[in-house]
Amino acid sequence: MNEGEWLAEAAYKNWVSVFTLFKEFTFKEKGVIAGKFPHIPLIFVNNVFQTDLTNQEVDQTIELIISKYREEKIDFSWSITPFTNPNNFDLYLKKYGFIEVGEVPHMALLHSNIDKNQFDKELHEADLKIRKIDINNLDLYMNPFTLGFGLSENIQLVNGFNKFLLDFLRLTANDIHSGLFLGYVDDKPVSTALGIIANDVMGIYNIATIPEYRKRGYGRLMTTDLIIRGINAKVRGSILQSSEMGKGVYEKLGFVTKYYQKQFKLEEKL
Repeated sequence: MNEGEWLAEAAYKNWVSVFTLFKEFTFKEKGVIAGKFPHIPLIFVNNVFQTDLTNQEVDQTIELIISKYREEKIDFSWSITPFTNPNNFDLYLKKYGFIEVGEVPHMALLHSNIDKNQFDKELHEADLKIRKIDINNLDLYMNPFTLGFGLSENIQLVNGFNKFLLDFLRLTANDIHSGLFLGYVDDKPVSTALGIIANDVMGIYNIATIPEYRKRGYGRLMTTDLIIRGINAKVRGSILQSSEMGKGVYEKLGFVTKYYQKQFKLEEKL
């Protein structure tokens, strides 16, 4: 496996590892790993993350997974990546009434390819000051997180993510490098990030900034801060998922797209 292939696989495994932290809300069936978070009605968390099946196992497994979500009336999605087996799995999903609803770029960079001193300089000179928060300060994180992602009007999602992030803080409490991070301007929390080290990479998630503080480079700074934390933890790279709109920002930091995660969901609601 060359370095590029290793980085793509590490990006995939880190993404899966975020959700498998939550043993209460993930399940495994044969070669499938899936998340079932009834308190967060979004298909990107209620999702089949990993599929590694033989052709002979596919039909029975798809039917089983559909039934598990149907029992609780949870809408869900099924992700397909280059690591999905069999490699024609999308055809099976379509046979069962799944439709493709989008794709997400998974991006990565090798720490050996970046100028750490330049990143340190940017962070030192910025008006945004970044701190790791503990379990007692989650309320400070939730406001910019929900505003940044446009969730503040949906009380169910706010409460659901509050539980998700509280559980995340508990599960990573002893990890000095992973956790939730807040960016402050004049002591006001304005930007968020989540970092988790797994599979020799820093996984970068939840980059968000409240609307009135956007277009000031704070998302870039939050990302840069986690890259530096990954370097200090002596892991080989950093990974993230991006929107198509955000790809340019990350490419300027040195990230490259390693693969696309295709998302499928049942056309009929459960």
